[in-house]
Amino acid sequence: MRDLVAVIRAEGVDVVVPVIDEPGRAQPTSDAVPVLAEHCAVLANDPGMHHLLNDKASFAELVRAAGLPHLETRRITDVRQVFDADLAGRDYVLKPPEWTSMAADHRLVVLTGRAVPPTDLAIGPDRPWVLQRRVTGHEYCAHATCRDGRVTAYTCSASSALQLNYHHVEVPGIWWWVHDFVAAHRLNGQVSFDFIVGRDGVPYAIECNPRPHSALVAFHDSPDLAAACLDPEPEGVARPLPGSPPVHWLGAELGRLRQALRRRRSRAWLRELRHGKDAVFDWRDPLPFLVMHHVQFPVLVLRALAARKRWERVNWATGKLV
Repeated sequence: MRDLVAVIRAEGVDVVVPVIDEPGRAQPTSDAVPVLAEHCAVLANDPGMHHLLNDKASFAELVRAAGLPHLETRRITDVRQVFDADLAGRDYVLKPPEWTSMAADHRLVVLTGRAVPPTDLAIGPDRPWVLQRRVTGHEYCAHATCRDGRVTAYTCSASSALQLNYHHVEVPGIWWWVHDFVAAHRLNGQVSFDFIVGRDGVPYAIECNPRPHSALVAFHDSPDLAAACLDPEPEGVARPLPGSPPVHWLGAELGRLRQALRRRRSRAWLRELRHGKDAVFDWRDPLPFLVMHHVQFPVLVLRALAARKRWERVNWATGKLV
């Protein structure tokens, strides 16, 4: 921390914009905000708000406090509470309170009278889980850059299997939800939300990631994102440019090819690939793209094999094996 403060002083830094997108490292970054804020502006929420946003149960409480559409959400500290809960014939999802790289594999839908959670889940007072009413519909992710309760940059994309495809779409209900939530809690920094728009057309936010998100690649050809972080217009909101091509990671798209062939959608896959843009490749500087595919991930795979570590897929956006 002292070294960072020394750099801020020596370089005359006006604004610090954290770019860490890992849940475990984003909280320590937020913890540094009170110290850094004594020397410059920091585009991040204070530690208390960061924790409330990151925890699915407390995030649900923030949504309710803002007067926005919300799903019934309960904190579970003993798996027996699920058996004792009055689920009123509805479907619920049981999941860890915070995101982890394996969280998607630990979620399960609790179907009343037909399915029950396994009793060996690591649920306890020091490791509570969340029971949330399940809603079906179209899934979206939305990202917002915020300054003192005002959205200065915004993008929304339809969700994909690994959330590695981004193409900005306007869903008015989601935009106004984000606008009102950010204002209600005077958020700072960068936050992203996962939404499900139900059959009734109402957007329901199921969780929040209070940190930079890979959705920012949707701004790849926008000149407005930097200003939205550093010197935003009083009323403007930066968005990806109209007509901006969809963004993908080539490695992830090659992984989707097998699925496209199985479903006989290879032509559609090729068309999407041709009209989209790789998130990393740039003709002016192709080296990062080449190193990522030919050095970084091969080394990660070899290390995992040597250490006999299990992994299931490559996360091209974060540069990790999951």
